[in-house]
Amino acid sequence: MKNSIPTHKNCKNCGACCGIIPVRESEYKEVKKYLKKFPFIRKLASERQETDAIVCPFRNNEKSRCDIYRVRPMACRLMGVVGAMQCKHGNSAGLDGRGYLKGHGREPTVILNAVDWGGNI
Repeated sequence: MKNSIPTHKNCKNCGACCGIIPVRESEYKEVKKYLKKFPFIRKLASERQETDAIVCPFRNNEKSRCDIYRVRPMACRLMGVVGAMQCKHGNSAGLDGRGYLKGHGREPTVILNAVDWGGNI
């Protein structure tokens, strides 16, 4: 399903949408698995949390990108392409996001910003 989401063509990599990031438990597990392959990203996330708990810890401002882009959560994938998730640079699609979030409420949710990425995960 996530492969059917179109790319947000108006994205400027500004990071304005990289705030508090809710994720399904399955997405959280996918991020943890990814970080086992790239422990330096986990270290950077932990350091970023010390300075700003409101910005997603995987937002790399120096490179204007997401450090976990390959496994980014559904909320991030939908930004700017779903009508209800407005990008300040304009949406490039007006999709109805309900189909992508089907069953989302049944799975426990984790807030990426609240995870201690410096501890044992």
